[in-house]
Amino acid sequence: MGLDPYAQCPCGTGKKVKWCFAKVDQEVERLVNHVRGRQEDQALRDVEKLACDNDGRPECVHMYASCLHSQVEASFEKIDPAIEIADQTIATYPEYGLPYETRAEIFLSGDVFDEALDGFRDALGHYPPEATDHLLRCHLKIGTCHNFQGRPLAAWASWQQALKIQPDNEGALEFIEKFIRSNNLLPKAARTGLMLRSPDELSVFNEERREKWDAALKLDRDANLDELATTYAFLAEDDKFDRAAWYNLALVRAWLGRNLEAIEALDHYASLETDRELAADAWHLGEILRVGAGAEEVSDNIHHVVTYRVPEPEAFFELLQKVKCTVVVKSPEGHHSLHWMDREVDQEPSDVPLVGGPPKQLAQVFIIPGEVHIVATTESNLRRVRDQFEEALFDTVHYAEELTRPGSLQTLDAEPFLIFHETSSSPEEQRKRAFESVKHYFEVDWIHRPLKALGGLSPIDAAASEKLHAKLEGVIRFRERNYERYEVGYSFDRLRNKLGLPSDITLDEENPEDVSALSAKQLADLVPAELSDEDLQGAYRTANSLDSPQMALIFAEEMVARESLAAKAETVPLFRRLITDRLERSRPDEAAAFALRGQEADEEHHGGNNKVDFLALRARIAVANDNEKEASELLKQVVDAEPDNFDRLSSEIEHLLSRGANQAAHDLAELGIEKADASGRKDFKEQFREYLSAASSALS
Repeated sequence: MGLDPYAQCPCGTGKKVKWCFAKVDQEVERLVNHVRGRQEDQALRDVEKLACDNDGRPECVHMYASCLHSQVEASFEKIDPAIEIADQTIATYPEYGLPYETRAEIFLSGDVFDEALDGFRDALGHYPPEATDHLLRCHLKIGTCHNFQGRPLAAWASWQQALKIQPDNEGALEFIEKFIRSNNLLPKAARTGLMLRSPDELSVFNEERREKWDAALKLDRDANLDELATTYAFLAEDDKFDRAAWYNLALVRAWLGRNLEAIEALDHYASLETDRELAADAWHLGEILRVGAGAEEVSDNIHHVVTYRVPEPEAFFELLQKVKCTVVVKSPEGHHSLHWMDREVDQEPSDVPLVGGPPKQLAQVFIIPGEVHIVATTESNLRRVRDQFEEALFDTVHYAEELTRPGSLQTLDAEPFLIFHETSSSPEEQRKRAFESVKHYFEVDWIHRPLKALGGLSPIDAAASEKLHAKLEGVIRFRERNYERYEVGYSFDRLRNKLGLPSDITLDEENPEDVSALSAKQLADLVPAELSDEDLQGAYRTANSLDSPQMALIFAEEMVARESLAAKAETVPLFRRLITDRLERSRPDEAAAFALRGQEADEEHHGGNNKVDFLALRARIAVANDNEKEASELLKQVVDAEPDNFDRLSSEIEHLLSRGANQAAHDLAELGIEKADASGRKDFKEQFREYLSAASSALS
C-alpha cells in the first residue's frame, strides 16, 4: 500500500506526496520492510536503486534517498558510516531540514543528547512552516532530549510547541502527563504550567518600555521564545528593579533549556521579591534547574572521581579480598562493583547490635578490565577512601587522574540510604535505621555543608541571615519533594524548626518535641537540671550540631555532674572538652579539677582506656601553671604509652613552643628524634629536628 498522495511528503518540503513521491512510494515502503526484516544487503540495494532510478526527478527525492541511506546504516548499528553519510547530505543539501533531523535521530538513539538537541534545532530552522508533521516531530524529540538531560521546564515548553501545531497530539499530552504533571519534584505551579507575569505599573515608566512589554506579550502568544528572551533581557537590564521582567526572563530561559542563565536571573529576582513565599517558590524552581545539564558549575550534586590503572589484576584481586570494609554488588560479567564502607563489615548474620549504627558507604568502587574508578559524593569521603585504598592495594594500582562530574537526581542526598543492614535485621528495624540515618544526615551533616545554592554558605550559616531565609526555604522544599519517594517518614519541619525557619511544629507542654529538632533559641530556653538524662544528652548533641559551643558546654557540665551518666561512653570526651575550655579561659585550677574527676570516671567505668589522653591534658594544665618540669614528665609517659603516635607528639611539642615552654619542647623533640629514627620515620625525624632547632634558638 503506497503513501497517501495528498499527505505531506516525507522529504520535509511541506509539499504533497503526489508532487514529489508519486512513483517511488512503493519502493520506499519495500525498503522499510527490508529494514524491519533485518535484511541489510537488500535494504542497501533498495537505497542505491532509489537514488539511481530517480535522476531527473526533484532534488528532494535524491536528498530523501541519501537520508534513507544514513538511516539504514544506523539501523544496522553502523553508526560512524551513518553519521558520515548524514554529514555529506547536509553539505550537499544544506537548505533542507530532513538531513539535520536524520543526523539528530542517530545521536538520540545513542543517547548523545547534546548533539541530538542541536540537530533537531537546526532541522526546525530549515523546515518550512508547511512541513507541520516534521516540525511536530522535532518539537517532540527536543522535549525528549531536554527531559533526559534533567530539564523538565524546557521539555514542557517543547511539548507545548508541539501542541500548538496539533492540539490533540497524544505523544505530547502523554509526555506532559507523565513527566510534568506527575513529577512531584516540581512545584505545583510548574506541574500545571508556569505563567509569565504582567508588569507593575511602576515598571512601565516610559513609552519605550510600554512598547517592549506589549511586544513581549505578543511574542508570548506566538510562542517565539528566542525573541521573547531577548525582549525580557532588555526590559530586565533597563530596569534592575522590575521583578516581573527578571522573573519572566528566568522562566523563558528555562523554557529554552538555558538553565545556568535562568538561575542567574532567578537569583536577581529573589533578591527583589518581598513576598517570602514567591521568593521561596522561585528558588525551589532554581534547585530544579540546578540539577539539569548545563548548570554543572552551580550544582550541589557533584561526584568526585579518582581513576587507577591495574597492571596486574591477579595481584590486585588477591589483596582486594583481604579488605574487610567492602560490600560486593552484583555486576555484569567482567566488571565488579563494591560499596566502600566507613568500617569493617560482618557479612555473617548477627543478633548483636552494631555499635554506632550500621556501616555507611563512603564511596562506590567500579572495577573494569585494567581500571578502577572510585566515586564519592563528597571530597572528604574521596580523600578518606583514597588513603585506605592506596594503603591496602599499594603497588598493584597506579594513579591515573582525578576529576569531578555532575551526579544524577537519583544520587542527590542519597547518602543516608547507603548503609549496610545485618542480614538478620527485620524490615521494621531497617526502616527505623533509615529514618535515623536521614535525620542525622540533614540535621547534623547537611546543615554544615557549603551549598552553591546559598552562595557558598552552609544552611546553618544562611539561617543566620534573614535575607537568605527565602532561598533556604526553597532549598529545603526541593529536598522535601525529592524525599517523598523514599517514604521514610522524616518531617522536614524538624529541619526548618532547627534552622529557625517557620514550621508546623508546635512546642508546648502538650506537644513536646524531640530536643534534637530544637533551634539554638529553643535550646537556650531549656534548664539543664530539669532535663532527663536522655534529653540532656540529646540537647548536648544538638548544640554541637548547631555550632553552639558555649551552649554545649552548659549541657556538658550538667552531664558530668550526674552519676547516672558516669558510665556513658561520651562522658570522657566531655571532660576533655571542659578541660580545654577552662584552659582557653585561663582557669587552670578548674581545668585540674575536671581532669581529676575525668580520670577517676575513666578508671572506674572504662578501665582507664583514656589514661593517655588525660596525661596529655594534665601536661597542658602544667604548662598553663608554668610548671615545665611536670609537663615534660607527663608527656614522656605519653610517649612511653604510645611510642609510635608521632602525630600526637608533634602536636604537643607545637603546643609547648607556642606557650614558651622551650625546655620541655627541647627535651620532647630529642625524644621524638630518637623514636622516629627507631621506627624508620624520616619525615617525622626531620620535623622533630626543626622543633629542636626552634627550641634551642629560643633557649640561647
